[in-house]
Amino acid sequence: MKLHLSIGQRLALGFFVMGALVFVASSIGVWYSMVTGRAIDATQQGIKQVEGAVNLQLRWSEVAAVVDNMLLTRQTSLVEQQLENTVNEFNEQLIAVQNQPLGQSPEVVAQNQKIVGDLQLLGAELTNIVAELKAVAQEGRWARAQTLRHTELASIQRRFDEAIEQLSSNIQAEVDGLAIESGRTQNIFRIYWSITVIVALVSYAFIPAR
Repeated sequence: MKLHLSIGQRLALGFFVMGALVFVASSIGVWYSMVTGRAIDATQQGIKQVEGAVNLQLRWSEVAAVVDNMLLTRQTSLVEQQLENTVNEFNEQLIAVQNQPLGQSPEVVAQNQKIVGDLQLLGAELTNIVAELKAVAQEGRWARAQTLRHTELASIQRRFDEAIEQLSSNIQAEVDGLAIESGRTQNIFRIYWSITVIVALVSYAFIPAR
């Protein structure tokens, strides 16, 4: 069945169809931009968060290295200031990690907030253990200092490593998820544009002029 339309009606219908297609395309384009923007933001934030976690691990390693050096050389006076400096640097880096964005979705933010809270507690424990280590070392109680290093401090380090690993895993999982979502949206966008071209051609072919 043919539609007998005047040229004006045909043009009006064509403009209507194309306008509708453009509107839907624009909506999908905005959606795609939002998803892509979220993926980019998450990636950039993820990089900063991972860098912060790595730097925090480095600061922790520096504290442990100074403690081990003190126990090895038994020269508390030579490493006392260095030990204090490394602990301060660790705490400063911990504050930097706390002040970073902790994710995109509420679920990930809640998980990472808990992990950062655990890291805060571990940081406080580290400060206390180092202070005790320094005190017993100054008293010449090296056996006690060795025990603290290989029990209390080692336990804190194990929990610290687990928390950092979980934080990094959460960051990577969210970044990967948003990247996948962005890729799917891009594919949908491409498919829609192909359909738009086909619909436009079909509409033009099957709306004959009178």
